[in-house]
Amino acid sequence: IVFLSFSAKTNFFEVAKQIEIYTTLFKELSIYYIDEINPAELTSKAIKNTLEELDPYTNYFDEQEVLEERIKREGMYSGFGISCAVETLRHANRFCEYFAYDWILAGSNGQFTTASNGIEFKLDVGFEDTKRNDVIVVCGGLNINKHTTQPVLNWLRKEARRGTQIGSICTATYTLARAGLLDGKRSTIHWENLDSFEEEFPDIDLQKTVFTMDGNRFTAAGGVSPIDLMLSIISKDISQDAANWVDFLAWN
Repeated sequence: IVFLSFSAKTNFFEVAKQIEIYTTLFKELSIYYIDEINPAELTSKAIKNTLEELDPYTNYFDEQEVLEERIKREGMYSGFGISCAVETLRHANRFCEYFAYDWILAGSNGQFTTASNGIEFKLDVGFEDTKRNDVIVVCGGLNINKHTTQPVLNWLRKEARRGTQIGSICTATYTLARAGLLDGKRSTIHWENLDSFEEEFPDIDLQKTVFTMDGNRFTAAGGVSPIDLMLSIISKDISQDAANWVDFLAWN
């Protein structure tokens, strides 16, 4: 008996490699339980062979549908990254018992945007002028080059000239670099993009760290690194006690 914790809509191409690893154990165990399967590289052949053996609902697997969904979502920003950033600031508000931070979502069309997890968000504004003390955080994802468009670059450069503090999450460091906003600044980026970024922007001081803060620019790598970045900002804006309190909630 095997319990697989994914639904019919799960991207099978990302979980098959892990299943393929576990299949060697199935020959020795009559019962095996897989709680959560981490995404990994794989091939459609591996998933088909594995699921035909283990899952009686293989007929519901539509390879073309999964491929189309993956291609569509690879162009979206990281829902994980932006959630880590916003939730950290939300907890800071809880500590303060007032709104030390608030946030709005901005995008090119000013209407809706969809994260890589498929959740659709309503945008608050388009590319409008920021107000005093506003901070811009650019969130990236896969195919960041494609979505670093001229309107995005123009808006960021205009806001930089106004003295706005601007930062990035995940792969959006690439966007800031393309806009010329990281010249002479320390920065970091998602680990998968380190080599290509260093090759394209050799004059930028790339750090292999979780996050960087340099003047009015900041950058965070991938995964949960936005939590660490926001904790550092909270410690400077409010207090170290506030950052410690939020840090405790984040990991407990």
